[in-house]
Amino acid sequence: MTSKQLTACLLVYNTIPDDPRVRRQGDVLSEQGWNVVGIGLPGGRDTSPEWLKEEKGEASPLGEVQRSLLYKAVRVVLPEAGDGVRVGGGGKYVRTVIRIVFRAIAIIKFALLHALVLIRPSTHNSVYWRVLPVAATLYERARLVKADVWVANDWNTLPIALRLARENGGAILYDTHEFAVDEYDQKLLWRLLRKPLVQEIEKEALKSDETVVVSTVSDGIASALAVLYDLPSKPMVVRNTPKRVDVTARPVERPIKILYHGVVAPGRGLEVSIEAMRLLGDGYHLSIRGPADPSYAEELNRQVTQAGLADRVALIPPVPMTDLVAQAAVFDIGLFSLPGHSRHNQFALPNKLFEYIGAGLCVCVSALPEMKAIVEHYNVGKVFEDETAQGIATTIGKLTPEEIYQYKRKSLAAAEDLCWESESRKFVQAVVKMITKKAKS
Repeated sequence: MTSKQLTACLLVYNTIPDDPRVRRQGDVLSEQGWNVVGIGLPGGRDTSPEWLKEEKGEASPLGEVQRSLLYKAVRVVLPEAGDGVRVGGGGKYVRTVIRIVFRAIAIIKFALLHALVLIRPSTHNSVYWRVLPVAATLYERARLVKADVWVANDWNTLPIALRLARENGGAILYDTHEFAVDEYDQKLLWRLLRKPLVQEIEKEALKSDETVVVSTVSDGIASALAVLYDLPSKPMVVRNTPKRVDVTARPVERPIKILYHGVVAPGRGLEVSIEAMRLLGDGYHLSIRGPADPSYAEELNRQVTQAGLADRVALIPPVPMTDLVAQAAVFDIGLFSLPGHSRHNQFALPNKLFEYIGAGLCVCVSALPEMKAIVEHYNVGKVFEDETAQGIATTIGKLTPEEIYQYKRKSLAAAEDLCWESESRKFVQAVVKMITKKAKS
């Protein structure tokens, strides 16, 4: 190995301050003496990690959209689109029509471009750069970097990493946080249009001559990827474990405090979790914490009000990502009722499971294979086979305060193993091994 400082460029189609996995990647490499460059979307709710340098004069993703052919085409017909210009007394109506037309054209273009991949799979690369306009912005920022390793977080940065490695050199670590080809498999249009694009992008990278190492978050995803792409070896598994936090198991008193934390969005079992609170009756309180689309938060609050649960269910603001575990420690039960309607969900092993454990909570989650294996191996709580409100209420209702307290203690014991300090060793070893292999090639 050379004595020069090595550089890792982390690519992500997200805001880096709010992405726990990418933050941890940067933290551990920085601690190992690497120069770490992060290329992601601008902004973020949380404070930036120390290694993330602020960029001046950064191109706006909106600017990329405004320079697209689609945007210009709409402006030729309706010049006011996107400018916020009032058009006489009927300006509001005109702007509504503009939005509808713009959206319709965008949907048609989106569908036609994706259909092209179905007809001619070799077009996947050109289609990628057209349907993900922000990718060009990320590439332009990253191409000035001379990296030894390009870490492509998820499929939507993989073509960027592949292009940069071919132009600037360096090896690629593809860290897929999801089973990408099945991520939204429950949606027909996604299966028909987006899935073929994702699969062709992954296939090209994993079959390329570049030095590509694959890592993911669960054994299920690793095994499925190995079969799908006929890989010579199973991808490395680096679980989404948090850094250790010094917390103690608090005795359990009524009302029993239940927490869901994470993105507040459809498809995460929140509606049935609220209904379960109605079935549980008094003595329980559910807090739903995380960033939420205002319209969806309004739907949940309406459900809470209509069920007469305003004093027992609350949507509370998100906390900084770096404080998640410490802030969760004041609760008793960590809840996640993820529906098992796709292979993607069957393979799920999310951040929140390990954050609940790190916070010393009794874990109550869906009996999906990967989560169930962790809960039962470490004996940190209960899983519910029945993901209905009744199934959740029955599982939680059978737990006594003393049983919950004992599970909380077992979670803290498990957290000694299920932490980033332990899990990150695999990530660092893989990166170093990859650099060595690249140097010899």
